[in-house]
Amino acid sequence: MNDKRLLAIKHGRIMLPFVALIIILAVIHLNSDELVVQEIYAVGVMLIDFILVIYSLDSIVQLVGLCSDRLMLLSPKSRWNLVVLNVGVVSCYLLLAHIAGMIPRFAAESISIKFFWLDLLGYISAMLSGFGLMVFIIYCIKKIRSRSTMRICAWVLYLSIASLIAYCYIKLFSAYQINDLWIIGAVQSTLTCNVYAGLIPITLIDTALSTDKYLAFVFMNLGLSVIFWLGSWIFSKKKNNYLEVN
Repeated sequence: MNDKRLLAIKHGRIMLPFVALIIILAVIHLNSDELVVQEIYAVGVMLIDFILVIYSLDSIVQLVGLCSDRLMLLSPKSRWNLVVLNVGVVSCYLLLAHIAGMIPRFAAESISIKFFWLDLLGYISAMLSGFGLMVFIIYCIKKIRSRSTMRICAWVLYLSIASLIAYCYIKLFSAYQINDLWIIGAVQSTLTCNVYAGLIPITLIDTALSTDKYLAFVFMNLGLSVIFWLGSWIFSKKKNNYLEVN
C-alpha cells in the first residue's frame, strides 16, 4: 500500500462520515422550508467545517511536530514530501465537504457558475495559506521537545497569526468601503459573500463583491501561501529531529 492510499484511508475514515453528514443535512434542508431546519443546517455545516479544519491542521502537528504517526515514519519518503502529501489528502476531503455544503444553493439555482469557481478558488487559496502557516509554525518551533508545550505553542501561534491576518482583511473591507457588517464563519446564502483569512472564513453580510475585488483577496492568500511554504521548505532543509516527542 503506497503512502497516498494509506493517508487517504487514515483521514477518510474520520472525515468522510462528516462529509456524509453535511450531505444528509443538505437533503433535509432541500425537503423542508421551515426556519428551524434552515438554522440547523447552517449551524450544523459551520460546526462540521470547524471540526474538519481543526482535525486537518492537527494532523500536521502530529506528523511534523509530535512525530506521533509511527506508520508514516516507516515511509522511505522525506518528511517534507509526506507533509505535502498529507496536506494534499486532507485538502481534497475539505474541498469535498465545502462543495457538499453548497448543494442547497445548486438545487435552488441561486449560484452562478462564475460564483462557484470564484468561491472554489477562494477556498483553495485559503487552504494553501492556512496549511502553509501551520507547517511554517511547526518548523519554527521544531526544537521544542515537550509534547504538550509543542501542541500548545503551535495552536496559540496559529490562532494569533491567523487572527492578525483576519484583522488586516477586515480593515481592507473598510478601505474598499464594501460593508461594515461581517461575522466570523462561513454562511451559504445569496445575501452573503465569503472570503478567507487563511482558513478562517469571514462572511460579509448583505453584499456581493465584484470579481476583481474578490480576486484581490484570493491573491493575498496566494501571496501568503508563497511566503509560508517557501519559509517552511527552507526550514525543512535544516537538520531536524523527527523522533517522537515525549
